[in-house]
Amino acid sequence: MEIANFNKVLSKSLSIVDAGIKKGYFDEKRKDELNNKLMTMFKNGIVYDLPGTAIYAMYSPSEKRLYFNTKVFKSEEEALVYTLHEIKHGLDHNGEAIGFEYQNKGVGTNEGATQRFATDLAEEILQIKFPNDYKGSLGIDLKTHLDEYQIEDKLNELFCITMGISMEEYIRIQNDPQKEELNKLKAKFNKHSNLDEFMNALDEIYMIQEETWFDENHNMLEKEKETTFEQRKRVMNLINLCKDLLFEYAQKENIAAILEINNTSFITIKEGGVMLPDKYTKLNDLNDMTEKDMIIQKDYISYLQSILNQIGYSYFDNDCSIVFVTEFKYDFQKLDKKLYFRKGDTYYKLIIPVKSDMVLDIENIRVENVDDINEIKDSIEDCEAEFGIIANGIEYARILSLTGEAKKAQIIINKWNDFLNKQDKLDTTNANSDDVNNKIQSLRDMLDKEDEKSEMQRLSDMLYNIDDDFNSLGL
Repeated sequence: MEIANFNKVLSKSLSIVDAGIKKGYFDEKRKDELNNKLMTMFKNGIVYDLPGTAIYAMYSPSEKRLYFNTKVFKSEEEALVYTLHEIKHGLDHNGEAIGFEYQNKGVGTNEGATQRFATDLAEEILQIKFPNDYKGSLGIDLKTHLDEYQIEDKLNELFCITMGISMEEYIRIQNDPQKEELNKLKAKFNKHSNLDEFMNALDEIYMIQEETWFDENHNMLEKEKETTFEQRKRVMNLINLCKDLLFEYAQKENIAAILEINNTSFITIKEGGVMLPDKYTKLNDLNDMTEKDMIIQKDYISYLQSILNQIGYSYFDNDCSIVFVTEFKYDFQKLDKKLYFRKGDTYYKLIIPVKSDMVLDIENIRVENVDDINEIKDSIEDCEAEFGIIANGIEYARILSLTGEAKKAQIIINKWNDFLNKQDKLDTTNANSDDVNNKIQSLRDMLDKEDEKSEMQRLSDMLYNIDDDFNSLGL
């Protein structure tokens, strides 16, 4: 990113205190104090050119100064998140403590909370939403809207759920110089578990991250290193430890939190390409389509079929595969629809204009090549994040594989197969149900001709009113 463009990001970051107060992250009584800290950081000078590409930004406690690596930022959104993150460290700096971090302890917890703060505040300032999707951190896949410190943040979130507090409250506690609320939480958690052990595990996860940024002499690497399986295994063991500690508390004080502990999945890949989840996650749960997933997926397919029926099939031949159509659930916005399809190894899109009366403008449809398949992937992922659909699962998985997301591709294939299997069962069940309902209706029609309600009619009414009799059909 050019310095001039990055300075525009810095300008937007100056609203951090006001936006943080609005979101409930800062105490309004400390507004002047926090703004003074902010001005001090800027007055001390901004460094724009950290060496290499492994480190994106940092805050120097001794200098109260901000350091950035502007050459690595690819967008305003990304740059703003990292800027807000480092400024937050400065605002949380009180004596020897920076937020939850004190004397080199609590750094993992602190980085996770700070990244959540920065991401949420960037959404507030820019009025955007980052997609909540599967992302990799240290070779571990989990569902998140964060771009960094995802594991630490997700474990912080599980801690908050277990303790019955919101993430907003937790981040507000992070900015409290006295840490009175944190000490109360610690005392409460330690009745049944151990918060120091939990936070130490997050510190070790953070230190494994540092192994990919620095060499053995703690010099910054030119480029971030890929994680090894040995490192991923260590991270997974630490995740399991954190979940164990949360479980110890939850089973005594908050049974409802156990469901979240079980349902929040962390996955890595073992040697040989086999998926390795944390010990609380069942692989079958990752592959299953829920009832809600089934309904929304069938709605999407009906939506796609409706469009195909309107535009006809003249644009496609037997070698074409339909991949995805946009604007699902957004018809009211009258936006052009894009129907992506593949022929061989080449991807195309139909641009379908929509008239003012919401009718498709068939006469002005045009076909264009797709130059970058990330355009298709991003479109599907946005819809997946909002509604849970997986489009044409086989084609979606193909695109994920081509863009280097083999682990998610396998999950999508498994979900697609589960959808097809359940759909076949559902179609059979619906056919049986329709047959039974038709027979019952015929019986009612016959009985309605009689003057008096007979025993048979009372039986017919029971069949209509008692749902349990249909359990054998799987309804």
